[in-house]
Amino acid sequence: MNLASNRKRLLLKLAATAAAAAALFPTEAQAQPQEVSGGAGLYVSFTFGEDRLGVGYGLEGHFMGLIEGDAWDCSSGERGGVGGLFQIGGINDDTFRFVTAAQGGAEVDDKDSVGLVGELGMTGHYNGEIDFGIHTGFLVQMPFFMTMFARAEWLLDEYSVGGGARAPHTFGMPGMCVDGRPLRDDRGVVRLPKAARAHDRRVAGTASNVAADDAAWLADAWSTDAQSEAASVPAFLQLAAELLANGAPDTLVEAALGAARDEIAHARACAAMATRYAGARVRPVLPATTPRPTFRGRDGVTRLAVESWLDGCLSEGAAAERARASSSSSQCGRARRVHGAIAIDEARHAELGWLVLRWALRCGGSEVADAVRELRNATIAFDEGDVPSGAERMGQLKPAAVERLHARHARRAVHRLDSVLAG
Repeated sequence: MNLASNRKRLLLKLAATAAAAAALFPTEAQAQPQEVSGGAGLYVSFTFGEDRLGVGYGLEGHFMGLIEGDAWDCSSGERGGVGGLFQIGGINDDTFRFVTAAQGGAEVDDKDSVGLVGELGMTGHYNGEIDFGIHTGFLVQMPFFMTMFARAEWLLDEYSVGGGARAPHTFGMPGMCVDGRPLRDDRGVVRLPKAARAHDRRVAGTASNVAADDAAWLADAWSTDAQSEAASVPAFLQLAAELLANGAPDTLVEAALGAARDEIAHARACAAMATRYAGARVRPVLPATTPRPTFRGRDGVTRLAVESWLDGCLSEGAAAERARASSSSSQCGRARRVHGAIAIDEARHAELGWLVLRWALRCGGSEVADAVRELRNATIAFDEGDVPSGAERMGQLKPAAVERLHARHARRAVHRLDSVLAG
């Protein structure tokens, strides 16, 4: 693939990710939960009856109208509904088979998106002549998009057990709950708006086991996280565009676009956690900003180096440390999983900062190195607001703990920076 084709492909990816972010996080949010999930899959089975043994196989389409939960929510253990199923396939090489059925069920595990689904409908066989039967089935939605099932086609003397895969899951995307890269304009870091909240009877009282004051504080804390994560999406798109404009390796541009997609998922997940405590649907709102001009040449490489050090190596590395500590201290399973996912992704985003920094130093030489060196002892900002008693048990760190984590991370990052600059 030539350079022009690579550039075109990356520009298309950037545009697609930007469009997805604009659709999901409008500047004026109206909380619209997704109430229908759907997707496609495949299956294979061992099929048996009084007169035959065989291998069943085929493709399927499925949808689920959710009575409870959101198809793109992070609280995957509370989704359930009814919908439809259509399959087309065969048995061995001599029988064409199709199924159309209703399906209904719910998830039973809030960690791995495990769900139970019942099926009832009609089966058709063609093997020289057409026969019809009554379809019944019991399916278990497993982690990693896998399914296991047992089915019977009454009047056709056909029974089957097997497995398959569905994408997305039967009830929507699996639960994935996750402070990211700050969005900058010409005046510096953009100030974030407040997340939008809309009444939703389905989520009212979700966190009734939490004291009202604590629930209100947690709702605000998770809303702030959701806003931060949403602002990181255009920040990474900005990074990808500036890397492209300055001729950076495709791998760095791809990594920046991947990070933007991570942040989309993070923002939705944090908003779902805020929703749980707010008792109202919470949705991030993107700040209204004017895109800053893209610098090229030495100025562009210098800005990439400086911001990679500040926003990537320092800030995102510190975010990973905070998340890791929050996950360890939390007694709430969902919060543990949120912060555990943050720790993994933010650590990877911080490593991207180091990769961009090394590339910029190779391109820009001593001038770029001097610009970064001037910010060697930059501090990592954080919110020092009041934190209620027992915040750690709820997955939120107190300012004193955050300050210690930041100081430790800064020492390590500066030591690593000195090695990079010396190399």
